[in-house]
Amino acid sequence: MTAETSKRHFRRLERRGTDLPATVELGVKTARVRLHDLGLGGAGVDCDLCPALGAAVTLAVEAQSLWDPLLLRGEVAWSAPTRFGVRFVDMNADAAGAVLDLVAPDDFE
Repeated sequence: MTAETSKRHFRRLERRGTDLPATVELGVKTARVRLHDLGLGGAGVDCDLCPALGAAVTLAVEAQSLWDPLLLRGEVAWSAPTRFGVRFVDMNADAAGAVLDLVAPDDFE
């Protein structure tokens, strides 16, 4: 991120780069996506067709460390042709712990 970009964009909670598969649910529609980044406040999602700004979405995040997909509810905070940002809403403590586990640095690298 350049100095100019960081002046225009403020994020309260850090995100970490990731390449996790997920499914995004938008009403009755679903699509396979990849998470570009993830944090307690939201996620960056790579997509073929992005939802409209403000749309309610649910991300079902998949990872080898999870028994079941992690369901994260949010709303579209920004949208571009091939990527959109989700701001999480109503995250409970279990979901927050799971997100932290997914983005924690790997001590075995």
